[in-house]
Amino acid sequence: MEFPPPSPSHPGASDRLLSGVARGGIVLFLCGVAAAAWWTLTRIDQAVRDTAQHNLTTVMASAREATRHWGTRQQAMAAALTATRGLGDTVARLLANELTLRPRPQLADAVRHLLDSGVREHGIPGYWIIRVDETTLLHWPDSLPPSPPARMRDALDKALDGLPALGTFPADIDPTPLLCAFAPIRDQHGEMVAVLVLELPARRELAALAEETHVHSMSEVHFFAADGHVLGASSAGPPPRRGSVVAMAPRITKASTERGTGLDLDGYANHEGRRVIGIWEWDDQLDIGIAVETDARSAYHVVDTARSALFGGASLTFLLFVAALAAVTQSRRRAHAMSALQRRLAAVLESTTDPVCFADATGHAIYLNDAGRSLLGAGTEFPLRGQAVPPWARVLLRIEALSAAARDGNWAGETSILTADARELTLSQVIICHRRADGAVDFYSTIARDITERKQLERRLSEEKERAEVTLGSIGDAVVRTDARGVIEYLNPVAEQLLGCRNADLSGRPISTVVTLVHETTREPIENPVETCLREKRVVGRSNLSLLVRPDGREFAIDDSASPVTNNDHEIIGAVLVFHDVSRARTLARQLAHQASHDHLTGLVNRHEFERRVGRALTRAQQEAVTHALCFLDLDQFKVVNDTCGHVAGDELLRQLASALQKKVRRRDTLARLGGDEFGVLLEHCPPGQATRVAHDLLETVQEFRFVWEGKPFA
Repeated sequence: MEFPPPSPSHPGASDRLLSGVARGGIVLFLCGVAAAAWWTLTRIDQAVRDTAQHNLTTVMASAREATRHWGTRQQAMAAALTATRGLGDTVARLLANELTLRPRPQLADAVRHLLDSGVREHGIPGYWIIRVDETTLLHWPDSLPPSPPARMRDALDKALDGLPALGTFPADIDPTPLLCAFAPIRDQHGEMVAVLVLELPARRELAALAEETHVHSMSEVHFFAADGHVLGASSAGPPPRRGSVVAMAPRITKASTERGTGLDLDGYANHEGRRVIGIWEWDDQLDIGIAVETDARSAYHVVDTARSALFGGASLTFLLFVAALAAVTQSRRRAHAMSALQRRLAAVLESTTDPVCFADATGHAIYLNDAGRSLLGAGTEFPLRGQAVPPWARVLLRIEALSAAARDGNWAGETSILTADARELTLSQVIICHRRADGAVDFYSTIARDITERKQLERRLSEEKERAEVTLGSIGDAVVRTDARGVIEYLNPVAEQLLGCRNADLSGRPISTVVTLVHETTREPIENPVETCLREKRVVGRSNLSLLVRPDGREFAIDDSASPVTNNDHEIIGAVLVFHDVSRARTLARQLAHQASHDHLTGLVNRHEFERRVGRALTRAQQEAVTHALCFLDLDQFKVVNDTCGHVAGDELLRQLASALQKKVRRRDTLARLGGDEFGVLLEHCPPGQATRVAHDLLETVQEFRFVWEGKPFA
C-alpha cells in the first residue's frame, strides 16, 4: 500500500497574504460595527435623557404649584381660626386675669372651646398660644411640649409683626420635623394680643398632595424638611409611625441644607436603596423641599433594550463572519492535515511490532507492514488479482473470518501457524470490517499478535493449578481459601466433608456465614479466625478451644489456623484457613484426664487429685485469709461385708454410699475416696460451725445407711 508524500507543514506566501487580508477584514468589520453601534446608542441615550428631564421638570412644576396652593390654604385656615368670634377678647381677658391674684381657669377652657371645632374639622394634632413676650400662654394637647421648638423664633417674630407664616422646624425631642402655621390673634380693637401656632398634619396632607401629583406620571414625589427628613411621599407602602425617621438621599439632604436645587440623570441610590434619577429644589416660601424621582431602570429601559439588541446583533454577525472564515480556512488546510496524517499513520504502522494487514472489499491483500513480513516470511511484492494467494494471506485473511467480520462488524480469534524455520506460533487476531456511508464494505483491517509465550505460560499455570488442587485434595486437613474481603474462593474435599456442602455451593459466600465456631466449654461464639487474620494482618492459630457447628446441628472439635496471603507488594489479597477434626482425640484426652483424677469405682475424686486440691486450698487460706475445713471418714464393718458377701458386694456398697454422701455436700466442696473404705471431704470457704454441721450430717448419713445384698441387710 502506497502513501502519498507529505505536504509542507508551513503555508506558502499566498496563504500568508490571504491570512493577513482576512485578519485585516475582521478588524475593519469589527471597527465599523462598533462605531455604528456607539453612534446609535449615543443618539438613543441622549433622546431618552432629554425625555426623562422633561418629565421630571413637568412633574416638579406641578408639585411646586400644588404645594404653594396648599400652603396658601393652610395660612388661610390659621387666619380663619384666629378670627373666630370672641377668641381675641377671651385671650385678652386670660392674659389680664394672669395679673390678678385670683386666676380664672375657666377662661383657658373657653379659649380651647373656641378653637376646638376648627381644630377637629381640619385635623390639627396640636397648637400653642404664644404671648407677645414669646412665652407660652397655653398649649393643647397636654402631650405637646409646653414650649414650641427653639428654632421657631424667626417665624414667631414674623407672626408677632402681624404677618402669617409657615415653616418646618426640627423638634426638640421628637426626631420628626414639625410643619407649623403662624397667625396673630387680635382683640376687638385690632391690637395683637398673642400668636396662634398650629402643628399641621404634615404627613397626611403632604402624602396626599404627593400622591395627587404622582397619579398621572411614573415619577414619585417627596416633600422633605431642611434636615432631609421626609415629610410626605407618594411611594407605595404604609406611612412611617410618629417618631420614626425617613431621610432623603445624602446628596439631596446636603443640597437642602444649602437651600439649593439639582438634577441627576446619571442615577443615584434613594432612601429606599433603589437606583433612581431625580430633580429637587427648595421652596423658600413654604420652607420645605420638593424632590421628584423616577426609577432609573424604567426610565432607561429603551436604552438598555437597544444596547442589548445592538450587542446581540453585532455578536451574531461577528460569529457568522468568523464561522464562514473558519470554514474556508479549514477547507484549505484539510489537504495538508490529511497528508500529515497519512505520513504519521504509515510511520506508526511500520514501527509497530505486531503484524498489520489491509485488504480490499473482496479480501485481496493490499498492505502488510514490516513486522508482518518478518514474522510470516512474506515478500515485498503483493500478488496480482488472479494469481495464487500467498500462504501468509491465507493465514491472516481467511475467508470464514472475513465473512464473520462482514456480518458482525468484527471478528476475533486465535490462529496457529508454522514458520519457515519450523516454529509453531500462536497468533491472536482481530479483523474489523470498515464500511462506507452507504453501508457497503470499503476495506478490512486486521492486527495480529504473537501469543506463543503467553499460551505456554497459561499451560504451565494450568498444570501447576492442577497439581496444587491434587495436593490439597490428598492432604488430611480441610483447607478454605478466601479473598481479601473474606469471601470463599475454594474448598478442598476434606473441607467440603466437614462443612457438609460442595465447593460450588459455598463459593462466593462470606466465610463467617459458613464456618461457625463456638467455645468448647462455655459455648460462647468465637470470632472467625479468617476475619481476625485479615483485620490484624497476622497468622492466627487456636487449639483445644474451637468447636465447629454445622447448619445441620452436627459438631466437630477442630484445631484451626488462618494465615494471610500477600502479593509481591506485600498487600493482603486473601487468607487460607486450615483445620482438621480432633473430636476423637479430644474425647480420649478428656477420658484420660478424668481417669487420672477420679476413682474408677465410685467416680469420686481420687487421692492424688484430693491432695492437689487440699494444697491449693491451703495456699489460698494463707494468701486470702479464708477458712476451709477438712474431714476424714473411715467406714466400720466394711471388712465384714467384703468377707461375707465378696468384693462385688463391697464395691456396690462403696458406690451407693458415695452417691449418698455426695448429696450432703455443696457443689464447690470435694468428696474423695482416699483408698479402701477411707473418704476425705474438703469444705472450701466454710466456717468451723458450718463445717461441724456438715460433718454431723455426713455421720448421720453413714449411720442411717442400710445396705442389702442378696437379702442380707447390713448397717
